[in-house]
Amino acid sequence: MLFGKGKAGDNFKWKNILSGQVGGFGALGVKEDFRETGIGMAIALKATETLRQRGFEYSYLGWTWLTDWYGKIGYQVWRSYRMSWKKYKS
Repeated sequence: MLFGKGKAGDNFKWKNILSGQVGGFGALGVKEDFRETGIGMAIALKATETLRQRGFEYSYLGWTWLTDWYGKIGYQVWRSYRMSWKKYKS
């Protein structure tokens, strides 16, 4: 699914903190047997190009650990978060 401020309305998660024409897409997944074949990269490139053709200046990805992989097509870390949890006593 592609997201975009002004294009997808309330479906855009961070519309109140990002300025400009910003679009993005959700997590990609490729079955393990088909990884390392270029399928995932082709999907990411197509999504990025589609957003560009729709007039978005910037594209974002949410919630990925694959920063080096997406970095191959120009994505950079904008913000990071630390995972945490609380252990409750029984």
